[in-house]
Amino acid sequence: MVRSAEPAFQFDFGPIPVPSNFARYEQKEGGAFRTAVDVPLYTSGRIRYGIDAAEAKVASAGFEFTELVNDLRMHVAEDYVAVLRAQHDLEVVRSTVRSLKAHEHEVEMLFKHSQVPRNDLLAAQVALSDAQQAAIQAANRLDASRAAYNRQLGRPLEFPVRIAELPLESVQGDVESLTARALQNRPELAGLTTQAQSLQYQATSLSARNRPQVSVHGEYAFEQNRYRSPDGIAAVGVVASWNLFDGGRNRHERTALQQRAESLVRFKRDLESKIALQVRRAWLDIHETRRRMEVTSQAIARADENLRVARTRYAAGAAINTEVLDAESLRTQTYRNHSNAVYDSALAVLRLKHATGELK
Repeated sequence: MVRSAEPAFQFDFGPIPVPSNFARYEQKEGGAFRTAVDVPLYTSGRIRYGIDAAEAKVASAGFEFTELVNDLRMHVAEDYVAVLRAQHDLEVVRSTVRSLKAHEHEVEMLFKHSQVPRNDLLAAQVALSDAQQAAIQAANRLDASRAAYNRQLGRPLEFPVRIAELPLESVQGDVESLTARALQNRPELAGLTTQAQSLQYQATSLSARNRPQVSVHGEYAFEQNRYRSPDGIAAVGVVASWNLFDGGRNRHERTALQQRAESLVRFKRDLESKIALQVRRAWLDIHETRRRMEVTSQAIARADENLRVARTRYAAGAAINTEVLDAESLRTQTYRNHSNAVYDSALAVLRLKHATGELK
């Protein structure tokens, strides 16, 4: 510090003659520093509950991270099933194209021998064109599904995708036991619990501010001053404080934190019911898709046989061309129904695992 002059005390001695009535107490230039340390001895729980609130907040962040990981796994699983579904749909459509090409060739030969009208040939050609268009669209959907799957894995969108079929897994347990496992495993519920605990700890820590606080205070002050001795002085003492009135500030802040904690508790109860609904829906979807698989697997053989009979009858002149095309359309739809049942079942199992917090 640099001053314009040395500060001094001025004394009035009246009629007594003195050489000078000024007493300097600080020099014109000098340096100073001060350091202090406060060590709490007793805080009515303010520090302890503050630490508990911080630890609960850290735990809540960990549960949030686990929730994000579980959701990412589910997104990857959905895109995985979407690729399998698109692959099988493309195979079905290409099979339809091959079948219609064969039928179109047969109709063309019959037309050349004047055994069928030109209208039959045109209908077969139109049906073939529609199937070829469907194959183009199915190939496009497959490429898009693979790109979406690669994006989830952080790979280039055009990266080759080679994945295996999912096994048909059985479900262990009834709805009640599965729901109990979900309520125990889901990180969202644990995260809400720790968040509410953190807010409660913060509220308790705020309450302690208006209670007795005791600490040890130590300090050392140094000032370069030739008019004082010594330059450095150390001090230590016990400080006690008690905030008896703050205008209700801490009380209102504490009430706000407690209300936020209560809202989290209510939100947790609502989330528990949503999770229970997720489990029930996934469980019902599994049983529905398994029954669909049984029905459609039987229908596949019947659809193939129906097409074979329709084409045989048409070649013999006992059926019209529309019957063959309808049989082909029915066969394609049957294969699609079975494929959808299979992949819907696989997806339902994955969603049940996600609902119970067991998707790995």
